[in-house]
Amino acid sequence: MNTLKVFFDLSDVGKNVFYRFRWVNTRNQPGEWSEVVQATIP
Repeated sequence: MNTLKVFFDLSDVGKNVFYRFRWVNTRNQPGEWSEVVQATIP
């Protein structure tokens, strides 16, 4: 399992953030995009 850490400034607290992910294989070929994931910065 891979982990992604994203750091935000204190001024971003309460804002919404949107992510989309995709895998890239060992031959550097990208896969399909994921659905959009939304979160609020705590």
